[in-house]
Amino acid sequence: MMPEDDELKKAFSFFNLLPGASIEDVHAQYKRRAMAWHPDRFSKVEQKRDAEEELKLTNHANDVLKEHFRNTHASGGPCSCTASKSFNESANRRKSQAETHAQTVRQQEPEKRMANEEASRDGLAKAAQLAAAEVGVKDENLRRQVAIYMGICWLVLTAINWAATAFHS
Repeated sequence: MMPEDDELKKAFSFFNLLPGASIEDVHAQYKRRAMAWHPDRFSKVEQKRDAEEELKLTNHANDVLKEHFRNTHASGGPCSCTASKSFNESANRRKSQAETHAQTVRQQEPEKRMANEEASRDGLAKAAQLAAAEVGVKDENLRRQVAIYMGICWLVLTAINWAATAFHS
């Protein structure tokens, strides 16, 4: 086995694909990994570094496979990307490990979502309490202003009424 063949199989394995998969499958897996491991998605410096390394590996595997499809498949010559039995077993093992991990993550997601919703409800309740207190203060101020204006109006009307009766008498 040539070093290029080994690198080719490693690249297929990196994307959890069996050797001989189509370029469309490779491209779809590349896009999925590139989006998942893009450094801009992470906030901490350490996470960004890890993401950059993972993205470099993803780009390298994609370059190896693109070069293979461009050269070997375009020439129509014999292709070394057919699957061997031992490679298929290791690829299947890797796929089952990835599926197990994905299932574990999916099981943890509802718990995290419930915790986030509870925290959100607590935050909304506190915000509602603060808003109610603020509205209560505004209502009290409004009541005072209305009482003052009503008192002023009563005084003005009383003065007008007194003046009107004083001039008519």
